[in-house]
Amino acid sequence: MGASITVGDANSVLLAATRYFRVSIVTTNIPPVNQICGNCGVKMGEYFCGICKLFDDDTSKQQFHCNDCEICRLHGRQNYYHCHKCGCCRANEKRGSHTCVENLLKHECPGCHEYLFNSSKNITLMYCGHSIHVDCYSVRLRKNRTSCPLCSKLSISRQVGVKIKRGD
Repeated sequence: MGASITVGDANSVLLAATRYFRVSIVTTNIPPVNQICGNCGVKMGEYFCGICKLFDDDTSKQQFHCNDCEICRLHGRQNYYHCHKCGCCRANEKRGSHTCVENLLKHECPGCHEYLFNSSKNITLMYCGHSIHVDCYSVRLRKNRTSCPLCSKLSISRQVGVKIKRGD
């Protein structure tokens, strides 16, 4: 005759297994995130940001962490400064000469709907002051769409707009 298991026995076994599993998760020694693994010593990436927990082997991107943006950016810290009014990193050649637009990149690209603030694609300002990916803006201009998709104002200077309309 075989052994029989009652529902109560099954519940007791399940409860014991659940307790063991919970204890195992809590007591497992997980090392902190670092460039070098604390368990095996493997280097996880040539670039490492301890704040963002970002690893990357391609240092040609010139990654850097901006404390004010609270994210890692590309193309070298030496080429950018953080504009506090715009709320983002701006190219050094714009320092002192750009028109500040509050929270400049805290919205989606009107061309592809990718969030601009943490996008790695190049971004430009249209004449009206709204921002858009360079590639998305180029597509619009090739199709003779010279108005801003957000405000419908002319997105380029009038002189350039006339040349595009004439086909120069």
